[in-house]
Amino acid sequence: SEEKFRSIFDTSQDGIIVVNQRGLITLFNPAAEKMFLTDTQSALGQELNIYFPDFSKGARSDGTLFPVEVSASVGEEAGQKVLVVRDITERKRAEQQLALAREREIDIGFRIQHALLLGKPPENLKGITVS
Repeated sequence: SEEKFRSIFDTSQDGIIVVNQRGLITLFNPAAEKMFLTDTQSALGQELNIYFPDFSKGARSDGTLFPVEVSASVGEEAGQKVLVVRDITERKRAEQQLALAREREIDIGFRIQHALLLGKPPENLKGITVS
């Protein structure tokens, strides 16, 4: 079981952080090092809240904040918690781009509808050819 955990811990693409009952970091995997821009030795013994100013944001060692998804479970030792952390920066960026595309589509539809009601060709529709 320890060997299996170690294999998952070392190869996971998600950050895995284990904290003790006092909230101090006792394990910090390679993905967490990459995500938070710090090495394991610097993270060990630190308070967890240094890396999480709130539950939906992570803080890199350079001070930049990034959106995260965190799953927590109770560890085998009393009071121990295992956190699995995923950087969702790219997902948030894609959601933003999708929202902007939807807004543009709605705007174009409104202008076409308005133009049809007025009997005029729609104006200012970049990339749209009306014939």
